[in-house]
Amino acid sequence: MKQPTHDDTVERLRDQLRLRIDAAARSVADVLQVTADLFIATRHRTADEGIAIAKVESITKVESRPVPDLMTRQQAAEYLGVKAQTLAVWKSTGRYSLPFVKVGSNTRYRKTDLDKFLQRHTKYYGSGDGLN
Repeated sequence: MKQPTHDDTVERLRDQLRLRIDAAARSVADVLQVTADLFIATRHRTADEGIAIAKVESITKVESRPVPDLMTRQQAAEYLGVKAQTLAVWKSTGRYSLPFVKVGSNTRYRKTDLDKFLQRHTKYYGSGDGLN
């Protein structure tokens, strides 16, 4: 079997480089095309946008209602962005130190306790120590 010469190796590497450059150029062109399509699509107003804006406004109105100081499990779960069942599991297993109040047979959560919980579980990436 013939050993490839230095020129053969250089030519093979050049061909590989050309193929990879062509592929990268096609990828860049694809990204630019999608970006242009997205720009054009966002510039066109449709009836659907009016519906979407109305939905966002209604969500904003719902979220802007006052939060009670003492919340049911469902309200607390919504406030934290988890399911009510998740809070029930945390309570029964003690997985997280989340204080609750027993009112008869009902479980309630104080807003201040939920805010402290969120603060304790807030992570700051990039500082190395988690504190910033």
